[in-house]
Amino acid sequence: MSPVSMHNDEVQYYASPILVKNQQYFATLTNERLIIEGPTSREFKTTAILAAHPTHLQEREPAVKIVFSTPAGQKEMIWTFPCDPAFQEGEQEAWTDNIRKIIGDNPLAVPAEDTGDARPDITKDIVIETEEEKPKPSETITIIEARPEVKTEEKPAGEPDLIPGESVVISTAGVRIKHTFFTIYLTNLRLILQNNAGKIGREFAISDLKDAAELESDAGEPEIALSVGMQSGLRQMILSFPTKPARDAWMSELQAKLPAHRPAPKVEEPVMPERIGTFVPATNEKTLVTTPNVRIKNRLSVIHLTNTRFVVDSASGIVGEFALNTLNRAVRMASEIGEPGIALKIGSASGEKEMHIVFSAVNDREAWMDALSEVIPDRTASAIPETRDYSLSHVTPQKPVHTQQISCPSCRAMNHAADTYCSFCG
Repeated sequence: MSPVSMHNDEVQYYASPILVKNQQYFATLTNERLIIEGPTSREFKTTAILAAHPTHLQEREPAVKIVFSTPAGQKEMIWTFPCDPAFQEGEQEAWTDNIRKIIGDNPLAVPAEDTGDARPDITKDIVIETEEEKPKPSETITIIEARPEVKTEEKPAGEPDLIPGESVVISTAGVRIKHTFFTIYLTNLRLILQNNAGKIGREFAISDLKDAAELESDAGEPEIALSVGMQSGLRQMILSFPTKPARDAWMSELQAKLPAHRPAPKVEEPVMPERIGTFVPATNEKTLVTTPNVRIKNRLSVIHLTNTRFVVDSASGIVGEFALNTLNRAVRMASEIGEPGIALKIGSASGEKEMHIVFSAVNDREAWMDALSEVIPDRTASAIPETRDYSLSHVTPQKPVHTQQISCPSCRAMNHAADTYCSFCG
């Protein structure tokens, strides 16, 4: 969601948090306006922007110098960026390039230093604001005096108080959660959300963080969907980051800490119980993974994946089975209360249908995603396909000795006589 309301035919070029006189704002550049939102908001028409130059403050902090045309003369504004130092150069370059792209070859633009440009250096005519000549109150926040570039040591918000033995792993300012901006810190013990006043708005223990996934908003903002365990179940929190590199750095750190992304130990032959439910593998059929107590349409079931088929089992008998060549796609999902699950798309005579499988643990879901990725072909690959041969065959389900079964009218799978349709089609 864009932080500003756009006019008709208005196109956003770039947006991110900035610092002006150590005060944090959110700037948005469109083809018509430069909007600066914060304690006091201000906007400029792009036709009033004369130039934008990358610069550095005395401590080599990357900054952008922007020159505006105002009724009182030309004014300078110096921006710095409230993000991790590793990404400040990228922010500087992004803002400079996009502003120059908007203003184009402005005949009044200020030439960059030491370029040998023959145009007059009109930076000498910049009007400097003094205490006796102050602009209107609405202008005092965004207009910066043309003075030597000196970085003050004052911070917009100090780091939160850490407990003994705690250390910050990564931090980023200007992260939006719903409509509020935070500076977020990931330590070796917890995730901290700190507001612009320097107060901790919320914190979560590392053990409460369950899963994280990369997203992009409709406006193209890089985001992370973070699943947090609470007493009422899993809850999801969307973090919108100022830059993609910042989002990627956080994903890298979260993947190293969250249980859903830790690689499961690989074993050649997983140890399985002798029998779960009524399923019995056929001769030469190898069981890849079996999981009890999964929920399909609010019914507890046992699911099995072999080298030839996918089987939905229960204490009363097999309620559905599908050849591997009918499994089209598996996607991670979450139930209405945040339980880990898989949306499995299965082809049938009546078209493709989707089965929702809900697991009791994230590790079970990840084991099934790994197994399904091995047997479902990658239909989206545009490069040379992987040269792996799969032996697929149709298997006729075995009838239990003492259980009456009927054929499902939709997909022809064998199911218990008490159910008209199988668990997938019903």
